[in-house]
Amino acid sequence: MPKKNQPDWSQFTLRIPIASSPNRVFSAWTQPKELCNWFLARAEMDLRKGGSYSWWWQSGTPDTDEILYVRKPSRFSFSFDQGSICEIFIQKKGKGSLLILRQHHIPVTEQAKYRVHLGCKAGWTFYLINLKAYLEHKIELRETRPQLLKIKGLLNQG
Repeated sequence: MPKKNQPDWSQFTLRIPIASSPNRVFSAWTQPKELCNWFLARAEMDLRKGGSYSWWWQSGTPDTDEILYVRKPSRFSFSFDQGSICEIFIQKKGKGSLLILRQHHIPVTEQAKYRVHLGCKAGWTFYLINLKAYLEHKIELRETRPQLLKIKGLLNQG
C-alpha cells in the first residue's frame, strides 16, 4: 500500500465515454478485424478464459499472452506487460457507453514504474482516444505509414 500522498505504482485506471453501444465497444476490443481499425496492425484471439491472444504492433513487434476473463458485452481482461493485468469494463451510459480500463499487478520496480505504469498509461490514453474517434467518427489518429514511422524513429517501438 502506498504511503499517503505517494503514487500507487502498481495500478492505474482510465475512463472514457464513447457514443456507441456496449456491444459495439466490446466488439472493437475483442474482434481481430476491429482491433486493427484502431489499435493494432494484426491480431489473433481465442476469446475464452484461458485462451490466448497475439497482437502485432505497427512496428511488427508481436505480443502474445493470456485471456483471463470474458463476459460479453461488459467485461474483458487479459495478461499484459510484465505480468500485469488489464481489465476492460464497459457500462451502458445514456445512449452510449462508459469504458473503464484498469491495469494492475504492475511490478513496483524502477523499470516498471516508467516502462509499464507511465508507458502503458500514456499508450492506453492515446489508444482509448483513438477508439473513441474511430467508433464515433471513423477517424484514425495513428500513424500507419511505415515509411513515416521509420523517418520519425518510431518503427522500433511497440
